[in-house]
Amino acid sequence: MAELFNYEKQEGYKNKNEDRLEAKFRAISTLASSAAVIIGIVVLIGWFLDIAILKSISPQWISMKANTALCFLLAGISISLQSHSTWNINPVIKKSLSVSASILFGLIATLTIVEYLFRINMGIDELIFKEDPNPFGTLYPGRMAPISTVCFLLLSVSNILCNYKFFKLLICFRHAVFYCFV
Repeated sequence: MAELFNYEKQEGYKNKNEDRLEAKFRAISTLASSAAVIIGIVVLIGWFLDIAILKSISPQWISMKANTALCFLLAGISISLQSHSTWNINPVIKKSLSVSASILFGLIATLTIVEYLFRINMGIDELIFKEDPNPFGTLYPGRMAPISTVCFLLLSVSNILCNYKFFKLLICFRHAVFYCFV
């Protein structure tokens, strides 16, 4: 008799508070991933058209590097693909695209970390766009900041792991790291 009133143990039961919390996380995730995609696109347009205000908010600030903008774009796409259950895309394709985007920006971050650690230049910093030889406040032209590199690497790993059921608990970690960017 007691089991009839114990709703939590019944299969398919979901607490209303859990539904609301999940909906809030999805809304925040949608907003953050959309912001990341927009920021990435705007900065890449700034690099393509050589518009300084689109590369940096203020002329006194260091510009966002093209690799950083590309990583923002890929991270936003990856999280957007994971967060939207209403999109009419085959789940296998959606998962493959999300993991591929995560692997790509994770690879960029990893190679940049290797460049910093071993003080080498693999040429990935200016692969998309060339920066002035003596950019303001930048030690290596075109190279994203070390903290951005570490954050993108952590986000990449957590995105890849979150695509597998065993690691679903990492979703909160992934969102926490992603919100650090936005």
